[in-house]
Amino acid sequence: MNNHERVTNIINRQPVDYLPSQINFTDYTREAQIAKALGIPEGQSLDEYLQNCLWLTFPEDDLPIFYRNFDDIMKKLEDRGFAGVDFENEVVYDRLGMGTKMHIDTFFVEYCPYEGNAEKDKKAAPFLPESITKLFGLPLDQKIKKMELVDGGSEGTLDYMHNDYKLYNDGSVFVFPCCYFGVYERSYGLIGFEQYMMEMADRPNLIHELMEKMANYKTQMAKKLVRETDSIIHHYGDDFGTQLAPMFSLEMFRELVKPYIKQVWDVYKNAGRKVCLHSCGCIMDFLPDLIEIGLDMLEPVQTCNNIETLKREYGKDLIFWGGIETQVLPFLSPDEVHQLTKKTIHTLGKGGGYIIGPSQHVTCDVPVENIKAMIETIMEERDKVF
Repeated sequence: MNNHERVTNIINRQPVDYLPSQINFTDYTREAQIAKALGIPEGQSLDEYLQNCLWLTFPEDDLPIFYRNFDDIMKKLEDRGFAGVDFENEVVYDRLGMGTKMHIDTFFVEYCPYEGNAEKDKKAAPFLPESITKLFGLPLDQKIKKMELVDGGSEGTLDYMHNDYKLYNDGSVFVFPCCYFGVYERSYGLIGFEQYMMEMADRPNLIHELMEKMANYKTQMAKKLVRETDSIIHHYGDDFGTQLAPMFSLEMFRELVKPYIKQVWDVYKNAGRKVCLHSCGCIMDFLPDLIEIGLDMLEPVQTCNNIETLKREYGKDLIFWGGIETQVLPFLSPDEVHQLTKKTIHTLGKGGGYIIGPSQHVTCDVPVENIKAMIETIMEERDKVF
């Protein structure tokens, strides 16, 4: 059984020889450094050493988020019209105008094109299309009204993804088409997080207008993904939670967010595809509603949701991916990492329906010894939970 078959069976709740696993790092440029620190033999890739079962692939509009630290990739995107790169100030602007900070360990929105920050607008202007800069100085309601988002299904938006499918067509990994930064996140990425939250309470009709435009953009992309890939599952990302509770009330979620997610997910569900949601934080209150509109897999599983409760209450509805708590990995001993990893695998993996992995991408402050302990425990325990 190869990894493509293994993951496919997990998603379809069919038997596997052992639970598949996936470990990713926050900065892809550090992979050679991590491989050296782990003592990986020359000629063996980090993914091979980790026995990763997935290859995450992205549309061009999401590449500035995940490959922000690869200058050559960002330059190629710029040459193709999918980005504007300010190498001097280390910011890459995507086609929607959102600026992502480059050369840092984690993802950070540096610039929101409709927020109304005159100083940042001036710096960003040379790297943005006229459709955005012509709205500078207008009130927010006028910006949203006149906002013209790009076509999410336009020519070339899946070229990078198609190349990944060709590269990994041997079954060694399950190629997973991913669309992070969903309708909600992309919307606050345009007007600023604080402003978005205030307008949810103060001017919900404005948020409806913004979310409708963003959902149409994401729907265009979803339709293209369905037409041009044959994946059994599609990935969608929106971080709804803090460490203690959701970002907003269930009432607000149902009124202002859920309908627009459903619009996008309906494209996948109507095509007979499954849906995986990436959402950080505590989102237990939202899970029944998300399952209602078609959720099949939750990633990453984070312990603020209580993994025992997740498995007990939603194990029949959802496939789980993640769960090994990364927030404590920098501070534990290797033996403690072993115990944590083993407990997580046996809690979420009982009866199957689980892809082993950390609760988030592993950050640069996690000691190599702890990474080793996690990997070794995964190998030891992945076939013991059935």
